[in-house]
Amino acid sequence: RQGYTFLTENDSELIAVWLSDQLSRGLTLEEALESSVRELDGVFTYIISTTAQIGMAKDRWAIKPLSVFSNGREMVTATEEQAVRKLYTDEVRITNLDGPGYSTTWDVLPAAGE
Repeated sequence: RQGYTFLTENDSELIAVWLSDQLSRGLTLEEALESSVRELDGVFTYIISTTAQIGMAKDRWAIKPLSVFSNGREMVTATEEQAVRKLYTDEVRITNLDGPGYSTTWDVLPAAGE
């Protein structure tokens, strides 16, 4: 309806284009993520980044998983807990965000020396 041409039939492309459109209209990443939970129809969990922030969102039905690990220095998010456990083989506490309609953002910190 907005005149966009898609190269695939993949819903990931639609979410990326939709978010890009929202950001170009002046929404912050946090606002765009919150809007996606309300506006997009379907089952999704996604992680996205800009140069300044990283964000993630889950749909209203909470069918797709979202796992987060943070130790104060590092943060890892994945849509499968097993992906996080491949990186951290020691016993670590992973938070599974199982609830519906979730979104959040984190600011990206510059690397040391930048």
